[in-house]
Amino acid sequence: MGTNLIADNIDNGTIKDVRDLEYEEAAVKNMLTGGTFVILAGLIGGIFGWLLGVFASRIIGPSGYAIFTITNSFVLVISSISGGLNQSISKYVAEGLVSSKEQAILYSKSGTLSTTIFGILLFSIFLVISFISYLYGQILYMYIYLFIAIALLFAYLRDNIYGNLAGFKKFNPIAIINLISIIISVGFGFITLLYIPEPFKDILYASQVFIFVVVQYLLSIFYGKRFL
Repeated sequence: MGTNLIADNIDNGTIKDVRDLEYEEAAVKNMLTGGTFVILAGLIGGIFGWLLGVFASRIIGPSGYAIFTITNSFVLVISSISGGLNQSISKYVAEGLVSSKEQAILYSKSGTLSTTIFGILLFSIFLVISFISYLYGQILYMYIYLFIAIALLFAYLRDNIYGNLAGFKKFNPIAIINLISIIISVGFGFITLLYIPEPFKDILYASQVFIFVVVQYLLSIFYGKRFL
């Protein structure tokens, strides 16, 4: 294969590094297989989450479940910014690998620093709002904003590692992390609904907003050390 590629390139008047071409072929293969696993993990997680949602709406009632859903949706919208930064890290790390691993590491550190600063900033803002809610006696809103603050901080820290894993074409760990996280989060949700008494039931169930992300972050550290 390598001899034919070199021969073709000489005929065209150019010489390419066969190792780069082989790396690109392997990268495409990893993207296809790993990307498929990520999608499947997302579908399985979505099904589990839907089943938990149906069960939760009957236990904590429509109003309690609505508060959780709105809070979770808000976290998803705000953390989508970190998803964009995640893609940027992935893109520049992957491009850096074409030149040299040192260049990729430089891009990785720069992207990680920017994302971390942004996550800490958002965490601080919602932590202050949570404290203000406490001062005004709005305990429910205090918990909501506190959960949002924690979820956003760990979402940005998680996406630092996700971006690097994707940049180095390590998609399988991302799929595994997502699947394990949703299983733990859903399991925690069912245990909370079945065995935790009121009024702690509603608060603990709502804490899934950040528990899922924290588990993802802890697992991403584990897999990041193994594959990066």
